[in-house]
Amino acid sequence: MASSTSANAIPVFSGENFNFWSIKIKTILRAYDLWEVVENGIPKAAAPLKKKTKAAESTTTTTTKSESSPTTVPMKEWQKKDADALAKIHLAVSDSIFLRIMNSTSTKEAWDTLQDEFKGTVKIRSVKLQTLRRDFENLRMTEGETIKDFSSRAIEAINQMKSYGSNITNQRVIEKFLISLTEKFDSVVNIIEEIISSMQFSNSFSSLKFLST
Repeated sequence: MASSTSANAIPVFSGENFNFWSIKIKTILRAYDLWEVVENGIPKAAAPLKKKTKAAESTTTTTTKSESSPTTVPMKEWQKKDADALAKIHLAVSDSIFLRIMNSTSTKEAWDTLQDEFKGTVKIRSVKLQTLRRDFENLRMTEGETIKDFSSRAIEAINQMKSYGSNITNQRVIEKFLISLTEKFDSVVNIIEEIISSMQFSNSFSSLKFLST
């Protein structure tokens, strides 16, 4: 029963809304400390520990990239992580999508296959991100549009950019949001700009709704 519930909790990708699904499955893989092996694959170069104990002399190890001071992880552990991650991705796709990755021998290979098909190659994703950034810069509130409707458009644009790898800052988001409002919000914008550095986008949105009523 527990395994059935766990499996049902994994979002299943059937060919639509890859960006949303990929964010959800990344979160799950990070929760299990598996995302690094998906993103980077199993390290090819294995290096022994500088100082070995007798018990560890026969263990092949490799250095993780995420630590500031080198640490070592047994190759067998990397292989276990890769198998666990691949199993979760298999559970997270429909049968028709599974056919595309069933011959992938690593999680990275399976993930890259899905990305290339449903999100485009690295070059295509880069071009798409530039287009999304341009659309974001051209975003403007229209006359008669409510704060709620405009913020929804802005949030959608921001999320699309982030799904393609943008690292846009919270402050830049708020600044863009405020300068894109119509003139009737000028007095409210001036108030918010005084505390912009300590605000989240959701806070600025809530403040605008409150102050403009």
